[in-house]
Amino acid sequence: MPPLYKKLQGAYNIDLGQSNISRHVDFRPLGINVFFNNTHIELPIILTTKDNVKGTYDDIKRLENNAKGKWRIIHNNPDSIFIEVPKSILNGKYAVIFKKATHLYQTSYHLILKNDLTYIECTKVLHSALIED
Repeated sequence: MPPLYKKLQGAYNIDLGQSNISRHVDFRPLGINVFFNNTHIELPIILTTKDNVKGTYDDIKRLENNAKGKWRIIHNNPDSIFIEVPKSILNGKYAVIFKKATHLYQTSYHLILKNDLTYIECTKVLHSALIED
């Protein structure tokens, strides 16, 4: 199992203030969570002007399902992945960058996903007692 595969596993929060998603459509994210579980990925629901949503239970389930898909490693060194969620505006290829910061008793792990149109900064925060380097 490649190190990149192991590093990506888990839940991340998108920092919308530090992220830039350039698209030709107006959009509104309804969440900030990204989940990597083995080769599966769950992105936040992102509404676009193309979505016809009335707020019903069926609408919500459809939007949740449209935010789920697969991911795979394209390259190692430099790290890059392909997120395959065809109905999401975040579908596509991304360079992957990891950063680590420690402040007092917390260590923050930052995940940056970027391509020509997108810069997504995510954070995964763990208590230092749970971290083994």
